[in-house]
Amino acid sequence: MEYITLEENSVQRFGIRTKDGKETGEYIEIDPEDIDFQFRANECQEKHKKNVTELQNKLNEIEQTCNKDGEFPTERDWARREACKEFMAKEEKTIDDFIGDGTTKKLLNGRKPYILMFNDIMDMLTQIVPALKDTSKKILENIREKYNKNNEQDNVIWPNIQNMQK
Repeated sequence: MEYITLEENSVQRFGIRTKDGKETGEYIEIDPEDIDFQFRANECQEKHKKNVTELQNKLNEIEQTCNKDGEFPTERDWARREACKEFMAKEEKTIDDFIGDGTTKKLLNGRKPYILMFNDIMDMLTQIVPALKDTSKKILENIREKYNKNNEQDNVIWPNIQNMQK
């Protein structure tokens, strides 16, 4: 039988640790060469803004329409809880659509979704940005080396790739 030797790819694997430094055994993978990555990042931010707006509108509607009287939990309390649960489910899907299915659960490390998890997870992901930028620079150098050998003009093949790094 003949075999094909696979080239190494630039997919980066990032382990996940708790605040006290204990490894969870989980990881996330990001492919900086994935041409859709930056588009998904932008879509993620836009979906998050939409989710927040929808929650605010829903909570305003609940304040105006639901009964506040009576003992806890009131009709309003139940409606607010359901609106928040729906919001958190949308936020989890938004994050998973960006980085990959199951990423949110890995980054929450057993914790249930909560209202501010999107911001917390985005803060976590900013920790890996320098490593992704370094890989992107190496990819750009490899592209230049491979395709621009006989051409002094910079970025002939990929004119916008430098903009993607910024």
